[in-house]
Amino acid sequence: VAKKKYKEGLVLITDVLKAESEVESARSSLSEALMEYSQTFNSLNELVDYALSEDESPEVELKKDYSVPERKELLKKAFTLRPEVKKAEKEIKVAKLNVELQKKNLSPTVNLSISYFRSGSSFFPEDNNYNLSLSLNFPVFDSGVTSLRAMVAEKDVTVKEVELKKVKNRIKTEVLNALYALKASRDIL
Repeated sequence: VAKKKYKEGLVLITDVLKAESEVESARSSLSEALMEYSQTFNSLNELVDYALSEDESPEVELKKDYSVPERKELLKKAFTLRPEVKKAEKEIKVAKLNVELQKKNLSPTVNLSISYFRSGSSFFPEDNNYNLSLSLNFPVFDSGVTSLRAMVAEKDVTVKEVELKKVKNRIKTEVLNALYALKASRDIL
């Protein structure tokens, strides 16, 4: 059409060149679409164990619309199901237990020991001996080592809580990016 109009003097040569460029662009787009189609067909064939023949065309039905879950629901599900969140939460629990353990080192301890034995030269000795001991220990002075260990353990809890926040923020970013990409793709479709 552009060449015909150029011969009639209705358009410039630049319009003809532009039209030829658009035709070549459309041909390359068609080639890309055919390549994507064949790759998609091969992927589909892989899923069905290559049961489709080459001349067979798979039937595809596109949905007109689909629902996207709410942002809060997606984030809640991600925070409960992602293994990195569970791991970080377990690390916080372990760190808190370590704090309690370090603090309990300053508490008094009680040891109870009971023993029984028989002595003598006969086969069933007649002398019965009982031994009972009870010891009560009070930690009086440890140069503040235990309290410093408890402080270190508390800081470890704080570090683990910050790591949990980082993990949750990273997951939130992934979920929100995927959600916005999905909404944009739906709009484009």
